[in-house]
Amino acid sequence: MSRLHKRVVTLYAVTAVFFMVLLLRVFTVSSGTQFAQAAQQNSTLSLQVPGSRGIFYDCNGEPLVGGQDGYLAAVSPEPEAATALSTVLDGEEMDQVLERMGEGKPFLLKLPTSVSAPGLILFPAYTRYSDGQTVNHLLGYTDNTQEKGLSGLEKAYDSFLTGALPARKVVYSVNALGRPLSGISPKVQNTQTELKKGIVLTLDKDIQSIAQKAADEYIPSGAIVVLEIPTGKVRASVSTPSFTMDTLAAAMESEDAPLVNRALQNYNVGSSFKLVTAAAALEAGYPIEWEHECTGSVDVAGVVFHCYNNNTHGNLTMEGALAKSCNTYFISLAREIGYEPILSMAKRLGFGSSLQLCTGVATPEGVLPEENVLASPAAVANFAFGQGDLLATPMQMASLVNCIASDGILTTPSLVECFLDENGEETQVAKMDGVQALSPDIARTLQKMMAAPLSYGTATTAMPDKGGAGGKTATAQTGMYNKEGDPVNQSWFVGYFPYENPRYAVAVLAEDTIQGSKTTNPAFKYIADHVKVE
Repeated sequence: MSRLHKRVVTLYAVTAVFFMVLLLRVFTVSSGTQFAQAAQQNSTLSLQVPGSRGIFYDCNGEPLVGGQDGYLAAVSPEPEAATALSTVLDGEEMDQVLERMGEGKPFLLKLPTSVSAPGLILFPAYTRYSDGQTVNHLLGYTDNTQEKGLSGLEKAYDSFLTGALPARKVVYSVNALGRPLSGISPKVQNTQTELKKGIVLTLDKDIQSIAQKAADEYIPSGAIVVLEIPTGKVRASVSTPSFTMDTLAAAMESEDAPLVNRALQNYNVGSSFKLVTAAAALEAGYPIEWEHECTGSVDVAGVVFHCYNNNTHGNLTMEGALAKSCNTYFISLAREIGYEPILSMAKRLGFGSSLQLCTGVATPEGVLPEENVLASPAAVANFAFGQGDLLATPMQMASLVNCIASDGILTTPSLVECFLDENGEETQVAKMDGVQALSPDIARTLQKMMAAPLSYGTATTAMPDKGGAGGKTATAQTGMYNKEGDPVNQSWFVGYFPYENPRYAVAVLAEDTIQGSKTTNPAFKYIADHVKVE
């Protein structure tokens, strides 16, 4: 006997039993004094269909959480309902449904797809979290009931998101035994079924996925930020290692701190800060042709500073020094112009300040050296190439690149595009205008200089296959060492692409690594090669 034949026989058998039991109960109620009294005590039975929180959408309207995941059916034990359900459920599932129907009471059932029949009332079912979700740190998480946001955007906009789709009730008229009364249709309280209310973020799901793949391949611990040029809209933000709702408890105990959003944490920035020193020098009137001969080291007030790996670069201009990431060049440049222009330029470009991405989500304030500290020539030397008392976040470094690639306009990164009400109508979010932090001429000079590291300097492995790019590598010393005694550093690549008409600013951080640009450069290249530029 075929499986389909068996199911049909089973279904007919259950249906026959169903009607026999029904007839027997009708006879009993009509002839028995006890059940006759019970039949007069009709009441109601309610099934509660859960509501849902508002949805986070990406900038193209794709849900980042809260997508529809099948249906919830309010099932009344009727033969037509059983027949319809047998078309969408497998044999084992159907056996369980028939068993519940045999009890004679309404119940809720999760269905993979829509089906229609008497005895079935369907509601879209929504899931909050799913496998492969890639924006966990920014979105955050809720409590187990999904009724209260505990971190990230879930917490920041909890009052707006809660109850976006209220709970619904299906009310049945039943007899004293809890069985639906024939001929009386159930009533649905709150007929709203479609979940539209939510928040449209600036994130782009496709770019986020590409950045996540780059991190998975090259950045075991660190962050990647992608901003749109010139708007500063956050198109991707990745922090690794990450977590899921299923691994939340373990993440809280992990030494790797997967709950920390590294894209919004302060780090030593190293040589990427040479862009700021160069900007200050250009503004102070020092030309890009200003020369310095690198002998591999320089003595500043008794403290000897070396170029990375004790390299000797020879005679360099400002562009060549940026390409080769020459420490002694920028130390000499800083001694020429003094620390004041560099400190002033850093503050103007947002260093030392917090970036407010949206309500409830902001970076910590960066760290800049105090002026009394910079009274020391050695502290100025450290400051010139991004060492010493200097900390910034990957979001801040991406913002710096966006400013340079935007011809000097500094725009605070943003994360929220608009809000959607219950009907899907938009409420726009006020946007802050950018400010001219650098002159267009200086910004364009820096753009030209940033092409050099990828052409013939420390970042050749970051060059995209097409379109070109500008960027800067960095290896920032932490003063820590691993078990083998090797120094542990923060490695960076900050840059933009394509070179002409830049569209995206990127900051890549590899945390606590000895691999240097072997991780950050290819991560940038992967992103630039895979993100579509129209």
